[in-house]
Amino acid sequence: MILVVEPQCYGYEHSDVNAALLAVVRGAFPTEMILFYAELSHLNLVKENTLLHKISSIEYHSIGIPNKKFSDARRLCAEWAFAKHVFHIAKGLKARRIIFASITSAGLWSIKLLIRKYRNLDVIVIPHSILESITDRPSIKKPWVFLFWFRYALIIWNMPRLRYLLFGESKGNELCEILPKLQSHVQSINLPYFFKDYKKTLKSTSTLMRFGSFGEWHNKKGTDVFFKLASEVHQKTDKNKSEFILIGHIGDPAMRKKINTELIIPSIDRPLIREKFEEYANKIDYAIFCFKPKSFRLTVSGSFYDALSYIKPIIAIKTPFFEYYFNEMGDIGYLCDDYNEILILIIDLIHNKPIKRYTEQCNNIIKGRELLGVANSSVRMRDILDGSMPF
Repeated sequence: MILVVEPQCYGYEHSDVNAALLAVVRGAFPTEMILFYAELSHLNLVKENTLLHKISSIEYHSIGIPNKKFSDARRLCAEWAFAKHVFHIAKGLKARRIIFASITSAGLWSIKLLIRKYRNLDVIVIPHSILESITDRPSIKKPWVFLFWFRYALIIWNMPRLRYLLFGESKGNELCEILPKLQSHVQSINLPYFFKDYKKTLKSTSTLMRFGSFGEWHNKKGTDVFFKLASEVHQKTDKNKSEFILIGHIGDPAMRKKINTELIIPSIDRPLIREKFEEYANKIDYAIFCFKPKSFRLTVSGSFYDALSYIKPIIAIKTPFFEYYFNEMGDIGYLCDDYNEILILIIDLIHNKPIKRYTEQCNNIIKGRELLGVANSSVRMRDILDGSMPF
């Protein structure tokens, strides 16, 4: 029996990833009983998604989770109570594994204390964006602040029965370069993701070429660079030959002041409904990623997987994250050294429209998606958890 537990997310947040994670675990262990515990609104969305993809034989249980607005001290108490409750459930059900689908520093401290008491349980912890904090040393020099620095929570009190699973094959290596002591405790699988069925006609032949950026405005995603790119391209080319679309929204009101008229933003202050998201995602020809150099060093961008799902060749500033996938999948777009190279490339694409290469790039994405799909991730998950692929 395996318990998969979501200790943080409410509602839509990470619901698609957690649904795909359950599919990966189910594929890895087809005869195991799998129970998923989460906050009710999140639970219902995950359940709906798994049923949509015909992932069966999973039990769903709602559970109270710590309040996101709690301070670190209050969160430690809440996380301790939550983790203790989960371990107690696992013991009562005679489960052999718990997978925590996300984690906080307080949650990890709680797990590390409790696992010593529950000696028959293996625990897998999946850290997400909190990993990015390990390179940012706290500015306030007080012991309690360092206690909640995730870097400390990661490196102290590790044991063989507690392991870390990262999403994104290159991320485990990145983490171990920063924290070599974790070498024997870290492994990776590809981001669990349900790709859309391939039903589209490959194209890039229309007079109008469309470039899109997936996801919510975020500085580390370089959305401000995307805005600048739209302006400069329209200054240097016929504006009627290209469009730039932000397939997402701008959550930070202060950032909305930077909006320019060169950019199409279907929904400014809230996420697009699924039908509209799909409409605009299908429209674009290329997906542009202007990530800052140190962004997504330790975490995976779901928007990259969105681009692959809609079979959109990638235009990106070169980072280890993108280099890994280009090496694995072949020619799936263009890797550029800097902003100016992207600008020159886009102007050239608008003028010359390399239709043959575009079609080849789309076909490489279609083939490459099989490497990243749920089935392959299930095989790797089974190897990792059953010990044939050591941490």
